[in-house]
Amino acid sequence: RTMALEIVDFASAKNPALQSRASYRFSTAVPINDRTTVEALTRAQQHPKASEVESELWERYGAEALEVIQLEAEHPATLSSPQGFPRIEAQLRFSIRKGMVLNLEDFYFRRVPLYLALKDHGAALVDPLLAVWSEELEKSQEQVQEQKRSILAEIQSRSAWIQSISSHSS
Repeated sequence: RTMALEIVDFASAKNPALQSRASYRFSTAVPINDRTTVEALTRAQQHPKASEVESELWERYGAEALEVIQLEAEHPATLSSPQGFPRIEAQLRFSIRKGMVLNLEDFYFRRVPLYLALKDHGAALVDPLLAVWSEELEKSQEQVQEQKRSILAEIQSRSAWIQSISSHSS
């Protein structure tokens, strides 16, 4: 929040048209989502279901971690979550419903570091997560296949440097 204010202040100083919008300081003084505060996290960790929440979820979602486990209760998992990514299907549902995730690539590469953290770059999760994405956003089979092509192409693109290094060192 502080960095964002500094950036907006800097941009406003350079562009007089932005200076008239100084009210952003007042509108951002209080978090939009009160579940992101330390107090909210402390209250959430005293909830009766708090012991069911993995540390990765507390770290990633704060007090909203309880909503992630609630989503899993409503939609039982169909796959075994990889280590470090508990309740991965529920995390995706939460990210779609509350985090404005509209395509699976956003979740896969930016919201949770599946590509970076898993040995197979999370390729085994693409199809099961696409099923959740499709269900949540009511996507057609054609849209699912396009998302799959896009994710697999991005994995290939991001992994190309590995092959490049391997071919140069031989």
